[in-house]
Amino acid sequence: MPEDRQNHDPRGDACPDFRSEAFAVIREALIAGNNYSEEEAVETLVDSWNRDHENRILRWDRQQHDEREREAAEEVDAPNREPRPPPTPEPPARRDASAPAPGRDRTPSPAPSQLEVPEASPAPERKRKLNPIQQGLRVSSSRIPQPSAYALKKLRNFDYVELWYFTEKGCEEAHDATSSTPNDVFTLSKVAGTLALRSLDASTASRAAVPDERLSWRDVSVAQKLLLHHMKEQGWPESHVSLLAAFFFRLEYHDIRRISSLGDQVIVKYQAEVRREWHRLIASPKQQKVFDIADISAERLDAIERQLIKQEQAEFTAR
Repeated sequence: MPEDRQNHDPRGDACPDFRSEAFAVIREALIAGNNYSEEEAVETLVDSWNRDHENRILRWDRQQHDEREREAAEEVDAPNREPRPPPTPEPPARRDASAPAPGRDRTPSPAPSQLEVPEASPAPERKRKLNPIQQGLRVSSSRIPQPSAYALKKLRNFDYVELWYFTEKGCEEAHDATSSTPNDVFTLSKVAGTLALRSLDASTASRAAVPDERLSWRDVSVAQKLLLHHMKEQGWPESHVSLLAAFFFRLEYHDIRRISSLGDQVIVKYQAEVRREWHRLIASPKQQKVFDIADISAERLDAIERQLIKQEQAEFTAR
């Protein structure tokens, strides 16, 4: 599909002032959809405009080059071209008697000043600041796995997030997605009933995500350590992080893992159910009494074990 023809050299175009009231709706969409600050939203809009401006300059230069080549080809071909006959003038159209005579009762055309759109004032250029380098501070001896932006945003909002995002597979997928997807790619999504721009890497859950009930105990044991680390990084209260750490510690060393053949499955299911309930209560907009998650319920463990035994018996009977 041919590109639209540009009518002027875009080099003289000035970047709009994205801090002005005219762009308030777009800024609010970026802030709501990506958890940006006001300054980050403005910088994103300026960067997007600059990239588009550069593309329009390239298109203009290419358009001018193509037109010069076409004109040169027409000049070379002009002597061999047959002259075109002058166009036959059309007879004047008959004027309706009821129509006003020319020059009378015409609606005055708007003044040129009414049609002109004032040029947007250029936004001041702002240089990004770099963090200072601390001499003598050595890089970490091991890489801390990084979960997806989706999972981190869930933590930042104090929402429940599946442990799979903090497993080795979950972090590998996040790393691959980050390497292949630019950070400034956006998609439209609904936020509070309105359309908003949302960063593509943070807009959706992973299709490969696995519910906690289907994880192995090894996956749970590995993922919980990374989960606790990133909860601290995302600003969770120390009291909540400590309680959850005690919860995982007591599950790790619970007797049921030693005395029951289904011990690991019981612990995995208990973790999945109880942590989900705990998150729902602490994030509820209503005032709720939140239970102590570190206090492991023996009755709940027994109930889960009986449920798993029944499932095994039913599966054995169905064979």
